[in-house]
Amino acid sequence: MRLWRALHLLLLVLAVCDVVCGVDQGEGAVVTSTLSTDTDTHILTDTPALPESFVTVLLPPYAYCDATGETEPYGFVFDLLDQLNDAMRTDYTIECRDMSFDQAVAAVSDNEYAVFLNSVSLNQDRVVQNIRYSVPYHESGIAFAVPCDKASSDWAMIEPISSPVAVNVLSLILLSHLVLANLMYVCEWLGSRTSRREAYSSKALLLLWLSVLGWDLVGIKTAGARLLAFLDTLIAAILMALYLSAVTVESVSNTSLSFDTSDLEGVSIGIEPDNAFWVWMAETGADNVEYEADVFETCLDDLLISNSPISACAGDKDLINHMVKEHSGDVCVLPQVANIQGVYSVVSKDLPGLTKDINVALVTLMNDGRMDYLVNTLIDKECIFLHKVTKWAIIGFAAVAIWLIVMFYCQASLKTASSRDIPKRAVP
Repeated sequence: MRLWRALHLLLLVLAVCDVVCGVDQGEGAVVTSTLSTDTDTHILTDTPALPESFVTVLLPPYAYCDATGETEPYGFVFDLLDQLNDAMRTDYTIECRDMSFDQAVAAVSDNEYAVFLNSVSLNQDRVVQNIRYSVPYHESGIAFAVPCDKASSDWAMIEPISSPVAVNVLSLILLSHLVLANLMYVCEWLGSRTSRREAYSSKALLLLWLSVLGWDLVGIKTAGARLLAFLDTLIAAILMALYLSAVTVESVSNTSLSFDTSDLEGVSIGIEPDNAFWVWMAETGADNVEYEADVFETCLDDLLISNSPISACAGDKDLINHMVKEHSGDVCVLPQVANIQGVYSVVSKDLPGLTKDINVALVTLMNDGRMDYLVNTLIDKECIFLHKVTKWAIIGFAAVAIWLIVMFYCQASLKTASSRDIPKRAVP
């Protein structure tokens, strides 16, 4: 059986096609997942003639597939499949084929495939087919990518928003710096001779103010104070980096409440055909906007040429945030202008047991933080939003370690100061 599975993996069918979006009607490459026949799983017990494959449309950064076969397929849906295999105790493998989104949904409806795994949006034409939607497992929004040199002038209608994460991180910077600077003062005071303590005490208010301004104590001499000075500088630098990153992430993660589609009158926007952006613009009645349909990569290239026919590229926020990294410094992502509906997987109606298992697995991934990690990795947020368990474990360990170090060195400084105060005996 293992030999059969090895041969199966060697016979991957790979193809390259046009990139399509979640509601695209065009052609695209498809990724399929085949269930190993030797897998012992409960999903087979209540389903008739389980189809062999999952299917999902290739869409960077959600899924990449190399037509030459030299590179293993990768992307969000492959990571999601690994986590689903773990949660459902299954063993699906990966293939690539040619198929559009609508063809993939139809294939699931005809039981050619068990599940359409990619991020599928609700569609009235699809609802009437022989399919079920899973629970929504990811929500995104619509944002604009514009030339950075025009972001503050031509696009001032999309005002910058307040950033709760950035504000919290900045507050943490000031608080940690204040605490550490004053702990340095305490350690220096405890480690000094008794005759010098009054001098340090008289400067307490001044030192408190200077620590807020970012000025450390000058001339610290005790080991504990030196260590705290080092920790102060290190932690302040790390938190400042997180603060700057948080500002960037929050600027593309929140909705600009001041935005009105009437502000876009006469503006030409590049967008892929049949993207969710079109649905949103139709719902808002923005018939005064000119559109230049194209694939997103071409849109970004056209955006930067002289006398560009378009003023912005619009689409899924996460996709835009991922794609503009290749144009770092030239293209900026504005705050999200609208939320769009969640995305789903599609399962055949003839497989109620599999539908239930996938829903349970998706909910499990959302509850334990793994789905957040996958989505955040998709747009490179992991430097700020760590896995929930890992994040709190690191914070707890760091807090305990810092406290123990502070207590140890303060005690050591106190003992040193006490030993200096003991009068020396005269040598006979």
